Amino acid sequence: MGVQVATFIATFGDRYFLNKAGTTTDVGLYGLAYQFGFMVTTIGYAPFQRVWDPQRFAVAQRSDRDEIFARVFIYLNVLLLSVGLGIALFAGDFLRVIATPEFHSAGAFVPILAAAYVLLSWGSFLNLGILYKERTGYFTIANWAAAIVALAGYVLIPRWLAWGAAVTTLASLLTRCVLAHVYSQRLWRVEHRWAPVWHMVALAVTAGTVSMCPPRCR
Repeated sequence: MGVQVATFIATFGDRYFLNKAGTTTDVGLYGLAYQFGFMVTTIGYAPFQRVWDPQRFAVAQRSDRDEIFARVFIYLNVLLLSVGLGIALFAGDFLRVIATPEFHSAGAFVPILAAAYVLLSWGSFLNLGILYKERTGYFTIANWAAAIVALAGYVLIPRWLAWGAAVTTLASLLTRCVLAHVYSQRLWRVEHRWAPVWHMVALAVTAGTVSMCPPRCR
């Protein structure tokens, strides 16, 4: 219950502050962009999770568990970053096809929200030590820390409106991911191979930045 309350604050609290500081149009545009962010987990992580979650506790008993966990995390990021980059690049085009012009500007917020939901997926993958050791209170702490970061970040909304809300979401889910990983590693260490993951992240960020830059910037 504690996790659910914290998740609700971090996920939906920004709509309340955005509505108070801006207009229903701002809330509508941000809410539309947020649906594209959700798609990272819906298309990318959720199908993977249904297969992986029942398997990872069995893998934890194996002598080569670190190698398997590291390899699976790399494969997961091939999927997540491909989905996230695709959504970030083509959300604007998709909106121009299906929506009226007043909704087209929602596409500007999608890359930040897609990145945020990649981090959400990371946090759910990297929390194995917390679950394996049955110390789920640490995951509650990670989620409440994310909620507190979100509440603190909502002060950006009156000035920056949907941009402030999007950046706050990114910071909040980054907090959740980092703390879930740190607590999990303290309880039950797994040796992940981060270098290939960071290379993929750098490639995705570079490709996204170049693709979304105006032609005169390239």
